[in-house]
Amino acid sequence: MLPELKGITLPDSRAIYDLVTEHNEKYNEAFITGKAAEDASHNIPSLDSEDLAPFEKQLLHESSRLASKIVVEFKKCLELVDAAIKAEEGARVTEVAYQQGTLDEHNSNYVEDVQAAYLPQEANRRLKVAEERYNTLYKKYARPPAVYIPHWLYVIFAVAIFLGEIPLNALVFEIF
Repeated sequence: MLPELKGITLPDSRAIYDLVTEHNEKYNEAFITGKAAEDASHNIPSLDSEDLAPFEKQLLHESSRLASKIVVEFKKCLELVDAAIKAEEGARVTEVAYQQGTLDEHNSNYVEDVQAAYLPQEANRRLKVAEERYNTLYKKYARPPAVYIPHWLYVIFAVAIFLGEIPLNALVFEIF
């Protein structure tokens, strides 16, 4: 528990219990069910209506009044807790700003140094070989190197599409 919260006294739980009990006695399940059946027999609200029935609005109003009464009971406690939270957040912001400042003062190449330390040597060597090969081909042809598909493979694909297209078109025209 935060030291700022030790002096907070909670409201009498019996008073809150009495508020909730009074609400539950007035709006018990049998009463709500009876009012709902009565509204349904009078077709309130109509089937195509998006509005709430008057009794449903009354229930919402009474529930919000009950919640307001409970909040009033806890208001002083909530204000003290809110003040403690704001004080703690202020301290955290100050601490984070201090930590960020000290981090910026350290070596700016720290991330690069860590990445270089964990980069496997074999992968680094293979990357350099691939870069050299790429640069050689780029200089030789004056354009980025590309891998081309052999001509005979295009002919095979074209013949397969041609042979499959005729029956497919016949089937489609037959259906439609």
